[in-house]
Amino acid sequence: MRSLYPTIGGGLGAGVGSLGGVGGAVAGGMSGAAVGSILKGDDDVQKITSTVKAISEGDVQGLINQGLREQRSLFDQIIDGIYDLLLLCGVGVGLWVLVPIIYSRYLHKKTHAKISEQEKKGTTMKE
Repeated sequence: MRSLYPTIGGGLGAGVGSLGGVGGAVAGGMSGAAVGSILKGDDDVQKITSTVKAISEGDVQGLINQGLREQRSLFDQIIDGIYDLLLLCGVGVGLWVLVPIIYSRYLHKKTHAKISEQEKKGTTMKE
């Protein structure tokens, strides 16, 4: 998806710039493509920044960890994907259990309020 950022930025910039005529479209397209290129390369800048920071602080363990992250095997990536899937499943099960409980409490309060109101009036609720 990152490789499409310059194209998307250029298209959006040209579309907005077209309100100002041909010159505005050209300027908008160029500025949109430039912003897209910056966004595309943002990940590289973060990697370089972390490497320079680790070197300047003398953080050998940080450099080793950064190298290990880049050379992870397919198995490690699959295991991380499984952990992410298990986390999502856990959140789903939690919602599956909590939402009916909350909804039941809401219905109980609503029904209790209706019964209390009818008791005050002297009528009873018929099934």
